Parts: sequence; structure tokens; C-alpha cells
Amino acid sequence: MLFAGLSAILWSGAVGWMLAVGTDNQVMFVVCITLAAISMTIANVAYWPVYVIFAIPVSLSAAFGLAISGRPGHAVLAGAGLALAVSMSAISRRLGNQITRAFSLATANQALVDSLGERGRELEQACDALERVSRTDPLTGLANRRSRDMRLADEWTRAMRSGGSLAVVAIDVDRFKRFNDTHGHDEGDRALQAVAAMLEQGIRVPIDLAARQGGEEFMLILPGVDLAGAASIAERVRVMVAKCSADPAYALPEKITISLGVAAMEPALGRSMHELTIAADAALYQAKLGGRNRYELGTIRPVASAA
Repeated sequence: MLFAGLSAILWSGAVGWMLAVGTDNQVMFVVCITLAAISMTIANVAYWPVYVIFAIPVSLSAAFGLAISGRPGHAVLAGAGLALAVSMSAISRRLGNQITRAFSLATANQALVDSLGERGRELEQACDALERVSRTDPLTGLANRRSRDMRLADEWTRAMRSGGSLAVVAIDVDRFKRFNDTHGHDEGDRALQAVAAMLEQGIRVPIDLAARQGGEEFMLILPGVDLAGAASIAERVRVMVAKCSADPAYALPEKITISLGVAAMEPALGRSMHELTIAADAALYQAKLGGRNRYELGTIRPVASAA
């Protein structure tokens, strides 16, 4: 505003003096230059006080210079200059207010767009969290039965397409009902959490999947693993579970063990992934009958005799 004021003083003095004493050609030249300068400063109309500080004094000075020049029609020209000053003041203020409101509206709209974008991101994050919750067992943090079914179907399809073996290990905590009845549900929950931790430590995350099927039942899904490899993993997690009771991190009131049923096959046309899970469950039953705290290998009929 200071620069506009200083410019107005200089321009007003020069324009008023030239219009008062200049020749007709000089007057025409100054009028053209003055109108051009005022037109160029219209870019500042959004800050209409700055525009008025420059344009109004110059217009008034021009009107005064014309009034005292004594030229024919000087009164009309001076009145026109005065009218120009008044109209420019009113128009510039109106335009400035409109531009300011438009800018405020644009700013508010952008803030609304940003807010909606943020809300959209929050909603997306909430949906992702809800999806994770829908696939996760709340007690152990392992995949739940729904997630297990989806992963098993995906791995079966993948193995059908690219070849290779698919193995599963069915797991049950030994004598868990007695453990629960003896030590209470809180200790039972801690025991299930300890088993879940050992299962996750014993597999190749995220290639393999450990899932809680319900109650004290768990399952491992082992893509690309044959029967011997699955048996090795089963033995490893069996030993880890048997030893975790003595770990101060778990401090379980008594030793817990698991029984495991291992099955593996190469998916092919005419075969079903249910054959795989049924064989693992049957092997788990045999492990229970065989004394618990052990694993047994499931038997799957060859493709030729599957029908």
C-alpha cells in the first residue's frame, strides 16, 4: 500500500500538471498513458484499497488539471474525470469483494475436498482393519477358519496351475478340556496363545499359514511341501510346544502337548482338497489313539483308484 501511495503522489502531480499546462497533443498523450496505467492496475482489484489508493488520486488529479486548463469543454472533461473516479471506486470495491468471496469459497471448497479425501483414507483404513479382523482369530492372532478355507482354496488352485505338492497339518491340543477344567479358562486361553506362538515360529511366514479352526484345533497349510517336509515341520512344532511350558514368557501351570496329523498330495484333476484335510484329520485321530504328543502320516489313495 505504501508503494501504491507513493506512485499515486508522483502520477497525480505529473498528470495534473501536464493536463493543466500541456499542449493538446501532450494532453492526449498523457490521457492515453494515464488510462493505460489505470487499466493495468486493474490486476490489483482483488485488493481494492490498493487499487483505489492509486487510481482515484490520479483520476481526481486529471479532472482537476482539466478543470483549470481553460480548454474548450474543460468542464465536461473534468466532470468525466470525476465521474470516472467515483465509478472506479464503486466498481473496484464491488469487484474486489466478489473476488475475495470467490477466493474464500474456493479455499473452503478445497478444504472440503481435502477433508473428504482424509475421510476417504480413514474409511479405507477402517475397512482394511475390519477385513483383517474378519480373517483373524481374536484370541491367538492366527488366521481364523474363514481365512484358512480361503487360503487353502487359493493354494490348491495355484498348485493345480503350476504343479507341486501341498501339505496340511491338523493339530489338536492334548487333554485340553481337563487343562481348562483344572486351571480355569484364563489359563486355557494362555495355553492356546502359547501354542499359536509356537506354530507361527515353526513355519515359513508368510509362505505358510497357521490357523485356529476353533476351540483347541489348529491347522498348518504348507504350500510346496511334500509329506516328508511336512512331517519335519510337524515334529519341530510338536517339540516347541512341549518345551514352551517351561519358558518364563508363558509360565503355564503344567506342560501342554499337541497331537498332529500330516497329509500331502499333488493337486490334480479329479482330486479334491477335501481329500487332503480328511487324510490329515484321520492321521490326527491315529496320533491321539497312539498316545498323543506325536504325529502320524495320513494316507491318500492314488489318482488311479480315487474313483
